[in-house]
Amino acid sequence: MSLWQSSNLWGQSSKENLYDSLLDRLENARESKNYKDLAETYYALASYESKFSRSKRNVIEFYNRSLEYYKVINDHTSQAQIKSAIAEEYFRNNMLEDAKELYNDLLDDSLYTEVVHLHKQLGIIAIQENNNSEYQNQLDAILAMDAKDSSAIAQLTLLKLHHAISYSDTLTATIITEECTSCPTIFDTKDSIDYLLLLAQLQIIKGDIDNADYTLKKLERTLGELPLNYDNLRVLALRQTCYESRFQFDSSYYYAQKVMHLKDSMTNIARIESIANLAEKYKAKDKSTAIRILELEKKYDKQTNDQQRRALYVLGLLASVLLLSIYFTVRFYTQRLEANEIISVQNSALSKQKIQTLQDELNLKSMHSMIEGQESERERISKDLHDSLGGLLSTIKLQLEHIPIDEENTPAIKKQNQVQTLLDYAVREVRNISSNLQPTSLKNLGLVAALKDLFNRAEGAAYPDIEFQHYDVPQLKNMVALSLYRIVQELLNNTIKHAQAEEIFIQLRKEENQLVLQYEDDGIGFDLESLKKSGMGLENITSRVNYLNGELSIDARVNEGVSYVIHIDIQ
Repeated sequence: MSLWQSSNLWGQSSKENLYDSLLDRLENARESKNYKDLAETYYALASYESKFSRSKRNVIEFYNRSLEYYKVINDHTSQAQIKSAIAEEYFRNNMLEDAKELYNDLLDDSLYTEVVHLHKQLGIIAIQENNNSEYQNQLDAILAMDAKDSSAIAQLTLLKLHHAISYSDTLTATIITEECTSCPTIFDTKDSIDYLLLLAQLQIIKGDIDNADYTLKKLERTLGELPLNYDNLRVLALRQTCYESRFQFDSSYYYAQKVMHLKDSMTNIARIESIANLAEKYKAKDKSTAIRILELEKKYDKQTNDQQRRALYVLGLLASVLLLSIYFTVRFYTQRLEANEIISVQNSALSKQKIQTLQDELNLKSMHSMIEGQESERERISKDLHDSLGGLLSTIKLQLEHIPIDEENTPAIKKQNQVQTLLDYAVREVRNISSNLQPTSLKNLGLVAALKDLFNRAEGAAYPDIEFQHYDVPQLKNMVALSLYRIVQELLNNTIKHAQAEEIFIQLRKEENQLVLQYEDDGIGFDLESLKKSGMGLENITSRVNYLNGELSIDARVNEGVSYVIHIDIQ
């Protein structure tokens, strides 16, 4: 069975069992290693996929496999014919660059005889690419061949008709269509579909919508329910134009949606299959070629989608103009009132937003002033305690030590020792209170040293074990360091007073442009939601974090301890 005889299979079997019979034949050819049968069966499978399948990947794959087997049996004529079939598949689905490359390869193949058809197809591609010089070259090539048979004349006539319609030369196009009626070959070959599409397009340009509609309906019956195909896409687009010219916008919109759906389907399938096809078509090409092809496809997709959107926008605009022209007078005053009401509501919302913004700024300034005022007052009280009361107690202690007492007067000595012990305790308490109010080590040694001093004062059996870690802590501004110190101090006091914790973990570290404070204890924890509703317990810590423009996150559960993580931007 020759390459073209394999197409007789369409008449030998129904669509339902044809594919199974082809697969059976393929399996038998594989078992017998009959390369000729393998080549012909793969060609038949490609023809089946092209006719009935929505996917083009198997079409190209089957054609290429058939091509490889014809190479094995050295059937050069069939190889050229399969390349032509692949090129036609590309051309029908508007993959013009791929089609052009194969057409040019076939021109160099001396075994391929349908040269006139190749020049016609390359001429049509040149017209679509707006390349007039290339179109003229292809036209001259056909004329130079001096082809006299009716098939060649049909090819030449169709090419001229393509050019005339592409440049809206209706007079020339009309003359050519009249010539076509005297060339019956056009109606007996696959070129009839191309001719009818051009005829419908010309009729639309001339405003002969009824005849265009008749021609398109004839085309739809000819094409039927074929898989995704560029001819179907052109028919649907022309049907849309017909209805739009008649101002039948519902039907026009229906066909516009069908065009969009078909384009999207073709685009999605082409995009999915392009990678698989690249491996079959360009085994020798490098990755840069594949990337370029995908970029071109993406650019084409974008242009196609833009055209679709513009068409829908125009259609929507026309519909809107009609609706507005009908309802404009009735709706004018209503819309005006609604607009005034909306403006009033917006102005009210803007006023409320401005008031809220000012209130927030005032609250923020008040919070800053309050915190700075608290620290200033604590510093004053700390100095007064340390300088006045602390000095006075030290002086009393010195005076007490120099009071002469009879060494044999044991009660007096014992009483003096008790007073000195109380004075020592009072001095320590004054120093602790003064240090809590304004830690001197914070100014002199920095935040880390001040925290270590704070934790040292909480050592002993009555206090939890404290583990303190610090990494890359930078030099901080005084109010930033003091606020962090107050936060840790508040957290530590809460743990000691309420948490019943045995261990406390504190970590201070730098992460890029942020300082992170992590505080955890293993105490009884609390219900965070209940605490938020009561509004108690976290005000001081939250205020300090807000003062530093930081972020506070709390993870607390009853009987599972509590974890605080604070992020401060140190820039």
